[in-house]
Amino acid sequence: MSTTIFIPEINIWTPPVEWPSWMRRRRYETIVATAIYGSSATAGNVTLSGEDALDVGINRNARAAIVVRSDGTIDKIENVTTTQVDVSTDWIDPNGDASSDYDVRYTGLVGDALDGSTSLAEDVWGDLGVDKFFEQRATSSPDSFESEFTLEIRFMGGAALDTGVYNCDASRTDI
Repeated sequence: MSTTIFIPEINIWTPPVEWPSWMRRRRYETIVATAIYGSSATAGNVTLSGEDALDVGINRNARAAIVVRSDGTIDKIENVTTTQVDVSTDWIDPNGDASSDYDVRYTGLVGDALDGSTSLAEDVWGDLGVDKFFEQRATSSPDSFESEFTLEIRFMGGAALDTGVYNCDASRTDI
């Protein structure tokens, strides 16, 4: 008795021209990412425009914060007033692309270290599945804290997609 093994012929399409190496690499990366994560494994349009948050408390505590929200928006908090920053762009467009696949980190540039209630330690990436707060608080008089820092957002552990410069300044004076 003899056994016949059938091996199907595989035809691989080759382009009529030789693609540049960077195009072959990008096409390969896209195919692999799609195979692993599905067709939604592409980064949305990420934009960080920078913003200042300032609170001067007279006979009260002061709080200035930048909040990168898990819903794709960025807010600034000055005392108890929350204002959405750059409604037209937020941090991702469309907002529906926001997910925990994105990470944010901050790096101090000038001034005081951010308050201990900040969501992340400096230069540590944290996923945006939950809101991240970057803030200063002044709780006794005379306190004054000023911080300039960058925020960066990346997708799935890759390189930063955008960087913005932000400021949080909080001071308290009792009279």
